[in-house]
Amino acid sequence: MITRSITKPVNKMVARLNDSSNEVASASQQLSQGSAEQASAIEETSSTLQQSASMIQQNTVNTNEATRIFKRAKDSSDKGSTEMQEMMNSMQEIKKSSDQIAKIIKVIDDIAFQTNILALNAAIEAARAGEAGMGCAVVAEEVRNLAQRSAQAAMDTAAMIENNIELSNKGVTVARKVHEALNEITAGSKKVNELMAEIAAAGEEQSQGIDQVNKAVLQMETITQQNASNAEESASAAEELSAQADNMRKIVSELSELVNGKAATLRAELDHAGHSLHHLTQGNQAMQTIGQGRVQLEQPQNNTQLPEKTEKKTKVVSPEDVIPLDKDPHHF
Repeated sequence: MITRSITKPVNKMVARLNDSSNEVASASQQLSQGSAEQASAIEETSSTLQQSASMIQQNTVNTNEATRIFKRAKDSSDKGSTEMQEMMNSMQEIKKSSDQIAKIIKVIDDIAFQTNILALNAAIEAARAGEAGMGCAVVAEEVRNLAQRSAQAAMDTAAMIENNIELSNKGVTVARKVHEALNEITAGSKKVNELMAEIAAAGEEQSQGIDQVNKAVLQMETITQQNASNAEESASAAEELSAQADNMRKIVSELSELVNGKAATLRAELDHAGHSLHHLTQGNQAMQTIGQGRVQLEQPQNNTQLPEKTEKKTKVVSPEDVIPLDKDPHHF
């Protein structure tokens, strides 16, 4: 009974300890497996982030290159716009010169017309003079022809100048449109340049952000690996604890068998001692009976009484005296 009262709580404690260690081992294995899967996912995420960071860096490089190209295009557009403005100014000067030439041609045409009139009048006067005016008539005819040719040349020159003026006007109009287009291109290039600069700055910030996220992911991966290692250590410790619990159960079982064996031996010895004591008591009683008979036969003169035989009490030995055990099994 004493052994059972001691070993039963210990066995319960060992059973609970074994169950707890099994649960800890199972949870640690699940945690280790989950940590391994999480580490794999984090590694894939880190690889993806590195690829994204590489792409963003390449985009930043391309954006910077595009910004430089747009800057060169803007400079060329500004230069072209300036040259177009100079060409427009030159064409305006040409138009003004053409207008002046047209006026001069007009004067020449008027002079030729007047010369033609004078030559006609001279021819009329020479005709009136008769033979005396024949030479003057020939000169007047030649002057008239020259005046007509001068007038025709002036008219042709005026037509050419008018055509040049018209072409100059068209050129000025085209140059103005080109100048406006170049101005729009310049403004657009400036805006695109600003946008590309903003994109480059945003790409740089994104690259820095991804670098920070990548560092955080690497830290998470390190922590996950540490958790997996700790989980494996916990599982190993739980297995060791379970083994120790099994060893404790074996020790308690051996102790129980040992105590039960000692108790059985003590009981056998006590039974043997009891039998011996019983035989000894019976012998003493027989001796006392024989002694009393002898006293009655002799009838002594004196009244001396024999001292009473004191019965020797035998101390019963308990198992607690052999193996002292604590009464409180919980402190085992």
